[in-house]
Amino acid sequence: MNRKWLLAAALVLAIPHASLHAQQLRKWIDNGRVIYSDVQPTPTAREAGAVSGTPNGAQAAAARPPAGPNQAGVVEFFTGRVTITHGNGRPVATSIGAKVLEGDAISTAADGELHLEMTDGGLLAVRPNSQIKISQYRANGDAGDASVMSLVYGGLRSITGWIGKSLAPNTRIVTPSATIGIRGTDHETTVVLPGSAVGEPGTYEKVYAGETVVQTAQGAVSVRPASNPGFASTTGREAPRLLSSSPAFLSSARSDARLQGRHDAVMRSYEQKRELRRRAVEQERTQGTPTLPATPSAPGTNAGTVSEEDLRKAQELLRQAQKGAEQRHKAIDDAGK
Repeated sequence: MNRKWLLAAALVLAIPHASLHAQQLRKWIDNGRVIYSDVQPTPTAREAGAVSGTPNGAQAAAARPPAGPNQAGVVEFFTGRVTITHGNGRPVATSIGAKVLEGDAISTAADGELHLEMTDGGLLAVRPNSQIKISQYRANGDAGDASVMSLVYGGLRSITGWIGKSLAPNTRIVTPSATIGIRGTDHETTVVLPGSAVGEPGTYEKVYAGETVVQTAQGAVSVRPASNPGFASTTGREAPRLLSSSPAFLSSARSDARLQGRHDAVMRSYEQKRELRRRAVEQERTQGTPTLPATPSAPGTNAGTVSEEDLRKAQELLRQAQKGAEQRHKAIDDAGK
């Protein structure tokens, strides 16, 4: 038996009811790091549920709190007035690196624009005078991934990542007058509301690479880079169609220089990013398997994690300590008789 386990045995024997202490370990998540301790290790750590000393991964998983909204992306650029609001109504300070979640709403003023690096490796640019909602977003690197954006008004440009490239049926943009189906692309969607002086009310769709489909109850039209923009009227009385020319308001935005070459960069890296994300999610799931601290620590001190073999050894020490204590108590009782 090495020094670590001798020390573990000594500590177990020295602390009354050590086995009870081991069964009261709690699981904490501190900036993605899993810690097992009987008290909160740091002020920022959040508890992930009580964990018994029994190596039961299902028990630990059941103890976890419900997962929050999925992360959709992070802010990589913004200018002017931009508002981000979480699904619970709480505003988010707009800053580089700020996280945007599933269910969030984003609004821009006339001088505002926001670019997000999406979790699936894509990019989303919210244009000036626009409002969108990230209605559904999941990017875990598997067949359940999905991206659904609701464009209320204004415009957005999307360079799709692995979701749009590999799971086209799970990717779409919903507007007041149409649904845009995505087939792995770099495209721009614009919504003009009734009463606007910009142009005819409806949904406009322009494609730079790949293909999209503008769909309504009246029909559908495919839009490609070589074609003119697609259009679906707010009246809903006619099928979507390709315009005879491109409206002036669909010209490139002032921040588009930042987007040059991004589609090719996404195409080169999205498969690798998908695999990295899949592995990260799998690792997060397997971290629910309970483990004991790598080295004995006094209550209130930080503790790491150990392997299954270390866990088995530590638990065997606890059982031996309990058995020894019971034998000593019996010997004392017998001597007093």
